[in-house]
Amino acid sequence: MKIPFRTVIATAILSLNSASAEDFTRWVDPFIGTIDEGNCFPGPCRPFGMVQPSPDTGGKVHCSGYKFTNTTVRGFSQTHLNGTGCPAMGDIAILPLTDAKFRIDGCKQEVRMDKSSETAELGYYAVTLANDVKCEATATKRVALWRFTWPKDTPRIIYADAAAMLMQPWNAKLGATVPDSSFSLGSSDKTILGYKKALGWTPYKLFYKIEFSEPWAKIERLASDPFQGKGDRWIIRFNAETQHSGEDSLEVRIALSTVSEAGAEANMKAETDGRSFDDIRSECRREWNELLSRAQLVKGSDEEKKNWYTALYRLFIQPNVQSDADGKYRGADDAIHTAKRGHYSTFSLWDTFRAAHPLYTILVPERVPDFVDSLVAFGREHGHLPMWTMWNGETHDMIGIHSIPVIADAWKKGLARNGKRDADDLLTLMVQSMIGNDGENPKNCWNAYWENGYIPYFAGAFDKLVPKGESVSTTLELAYDWWCIADYARAIGDRRSAEKAQRWAECWKNVFDRKTGFARPRAPKTSGGIWREPFDPANPHADGNFWSDFTEANSWIYTWHVFQDPQGLAEALGGRQKALAKLDAFFATMPIRTSGNPDTEGLTAEGKLRRGQIGQYWHGNEPSHHIAYLYTLWGRRDKSAAIIGRLCRESYLPKPEGLCGNDDCGQMSAWYLFSMMGFYPVNPCGDGYVFGEAQPEEIRLKTGNGTFRILSGQGASREGGIFLNGRAVSGARISHDDIMRGGTLLFEK
Repeated sequence: MKIPFRTVIATAILSLNSASAEDFTRWVDPFIGTIDEGNCFPGPCRPFGMVQPSPDTGGKVHCSGYKFTNTTVRGFSQTHLNGTGCPAMGDIAILPLTDAKFRIDGCKQEVRMDKSSETAELGYYAVTLANDVKCEATATKRVALWRFTWPKDTPRIIYADAAAMLMQPWNAKLGATVPDSSFSLGSSDKTILGYKKALGWTPYKLFYKIEFSEPWAKIERLASDPFQGKGDRWIIRFNAETQHSGEDSLEVRIALSTVSEAGAEANMKAETDGRSFDDIRSECRREWNELLSRAQLVKGSDEEKKNWYTALYRLFIQPNVQSDADGKYRGADDAIHTAKRGHYSTFSLWDTFRAAHPLYTILVPERVPDFVDSLVAFGREHGHLPMWTMWNGETHDMIGIHSIPVIADAWKKGLARNGKRDADDLLTLMVQSMIGNDGENPKNCWNAYWENGYIPYFAGAFDKLVPKGESVSTTLELAYDWWCIADYARAIGDRRSAEKAQRWAECWKNVFDRKTGFARPRAPKTSGGIWREPFDPANPHADGNFWSDFTEANSWIYTWHVFQDPQGLAEALGGRQKALAKLDAFFATMPIRTSGNPDTEGLTAEGKLRRGQIGQYWHGNEPSHHIAYLYTLWGRRDKSAAIIGRLCRESYLPKPEGLCGNDDCGQMSAWYLFSMMGFYPVNPCGDGYVFGEAQPEEIRLKTGNGTFRILSGQGASREGGIFLNGRAVSGARISHDDIMRGGTLLFEK
């Protein structure tokens, strides 16, 4: 049925140019996700920037360095990860003091904060400490800026720790976490140039320049902390006579580089020379406002707007630029290379390939070629395409090689800068990344995959390097990566390679037990290939292992992990109706208590469902994120809409405990943004976006050809359908091109 199009676009004459004066940043609350599982930090940064100056609170080391409920701070460091499940970074910490007798005890120094004074907004963070020092931060791409203001006539002291890192005590097994470092003091008594090599989640090298707004009166180098190794630390004293409006202020600028001390110096000069703290703060806010204006929630509640714009902000924190202002960067081979426009890292690919990267292709398509170039360059420098990169290193965290779907998706959308020869070379790199990295990363164990057609839960006679645990998840995720390679090969016209890759893509079926209707662990073929017993699809802890055969999930969740072939999955389950019944059971089956750990079993300590848990579905982790949309693909969009609406309302709240799980470098935020718009990339490799239900009344996206409007409300047909540019949509998806062309998508209520 066709709707009178004029009724749909009556308000489209409102120009997006008029919105450029609107302050979208006012809706962003950086404190959202800083309690419980969100693991977010409140400090300022630029979109996709290298630095993230932010407080590191006391007590237990938190993944992002910060917990909202903590009342002490151990330091203000310059690098942080957004929403990860592992602590890392936290480089070059500084702390303003007033007491010359303050005791620096290893990494345990802490100062109490006045929490009532704490504020955070885009481009700015501020807090006053119990010693009455006001601390303010802003940032450029590669330079962190701090302004400390002491009460008049108070001793002004800075503790600076160039060896600081966010690490848990168990990282002591690494030995000295800073095995090498060096520094030099500038002749003006205002600068420190230095370098450190750090161990941790992945080894990396960091070069820095610290510049003070006035000369120090005295600088004292402290003994290295045994835990840190050769790291450099100082107590720096400044004269108390320098006055600014009756108070004593000091600015500290910290520039970073992966290349050299000279690179850090050049970055500071390029980005801060002749510009004040307040100028840079205002510029940072303007830059964020332009980016947020690309996806406007026009009609919705204040709570929805806070969640929406904060999610956009989290999405655009990473990937992080790693190249200097002149384009140079340190590659995965530890050599210095030059990027044409920018080289990026912090690719949390097991998380972000699902929704964050597809959303970048819509909202920041001009950035995507640089992201792809960065992934490919890393692969050529390192020997295989990345899994999870931080700075110039590979963490080998999680499973699969999900840079492959990111690259293939960008190629299919015309966002990869490659000619025919490069396309063929890239296909070779994809295949070699899947079959040639056993020695370095045994998780993906090609040898066992080739011998069995799946990863067995223990090694067979001819298997090598079979990991302990996660066998089913690894099989399913490798099968998906092989499908992406096959799809890419088809796109570039290599039919023979496509056929070979497709055979490996079909291996998901080898861990699917049609009798029970679940993905299950199997013994190697040399031991008969029998299913593991006993088997409980709700139990993630077989044999007492933390995750056993599944990655951060159980069989109930991973059974649906067939992005590339949902219709084949339905057939394996006995047909569409039985597949729908299985989905109903999935969302209705209560979790079970097996180990008393509420983080892994869906129940609180009181035995109640945690927020984000619906039956076996757990929204706080990525393997569940696509599952509700399977209802749409199997003909019941109404059920998708009901579950998605509930998750948007309950799993995202505009307060510090607002996220029910790790933001994981923007993936949790990307799910929310897509689902609020009413569609989601179930297969994130160029397969369009599956419909759910738009949540607010109106959203506008800036696209290459104008505006794409998403409306939710009363339509002329009154039949609850979906209409694109006035015409009824009969399928389950909207294409990427339909969005980028601009137009209007209406979800009738």
